[in-house]
Amino acid sequence: AIELSNLNRQFLFRPRHVGSMKSVVAAEAAREMNSALNAVVHQTKVAPDTESLFDDAFWSKQDIVINCLDNVPARKYVDSKCLFFGKPLLESGTLGTKANTLPVVPHLTESYSSDPVQDDGGNDIPACTLHAYPNLIEHTLQWARDAVFERYFVLEPVEGAEFAKHLATGTVEAAYLRDLDRQPSTKVVRLQTARAVLVGPEPGDHPEKLFPYSVDLASGVDLSRCIQLARMRFEELFVNKIELLLHVHPLDKVVDDQGTRFWSGKRRPPTPERFNADDDLHMQFVAAATFLFSQMYRVSPGLPADRAEWPALIRAELSKIPELP
Repeated sequence: AIELSNLNRQFLFRPRHVGSMKSVVAAEAAREMNSALNAVVHQTKVAPDTESLFDDAFWSKQDIVINCLDNVPARKYVDSKCLFFGKPLLESGTLGTKANTLPVVPHLTESYSSDPVQDDGGNDIPACTLHAYPNLIEHTLQWARDAVFERYFVLEPVEGAEFAKHLATGTVEAAYLRDLDRQPSTKVVRLQTARAVLVGPEPGDHPEKLFPYSVDLASGVDLSRCIQLARMRFEELFVNKIELLLHVHPLDKVVDDQGTRFWSGKRRPPTPERFNADDDLHMQFVAAATFLFSQMYRVSPGLPADRAEWPALIRAELSKIPELP
């Protein structure tokens, strides 16, 4: 139902509507703007327990989905349905007095749920700013901490360890899968994550194909595999993601009839960072990621205690990796 606090964030509701259902009032207001509009109103929440109403036939006949939701679980649920049925989604929300949108295009962009930085109240920087349009050093620091370190060296290993624990005790179906069923919007992502950590990531793990490489971890993880993983993550984060962003938003893209460039104001166009083994900064990333992966997988022997030996060892292993696509 409409609350008084809703009135300052949109233009469909008025004080007289407080207490009425949002969907009903929104449809009425939209029809006043365009009498030819055909709006079918539902007063039932979209959730796992209403799939008898919002069933496969409902999702299949949609051309596009536009979210106007006020909580993260509902956003993730709708996102999971759009991902499963291959439907484009326009995610939108507010952050204080600001608004942000996130277009999700099947097989082209990240989905809402695949983003480890969610707007769940614990972060005051919109996820789209962190991942696509950073303009402050604070943005890059938080991206590095949350989207890289937290994802690859905390959240994903925890998921893999959880699956491995249940596999060892024979409780995958009785406990692990039952827990996944409680959160259907993240079920596929969590299963893919566990498999990627324990068996190895595959090209199909990401709908946007940002990691088009297979790394075999099933036969065992040694230092060479850790270096390979680190090098692939560099390519994913600093080349593939940047090239995709520039493909979706070319440098000459304009957003209005006045010729305003998309890449203007606080939006700064990025440049792909091609890996160079002679670049100290590039090697520092690969070395740090290699060390963390080796700690994560308890690789022995790991990197030498003398860090001065790392560059030569890593360069030798990098030379064995086939040229990346």
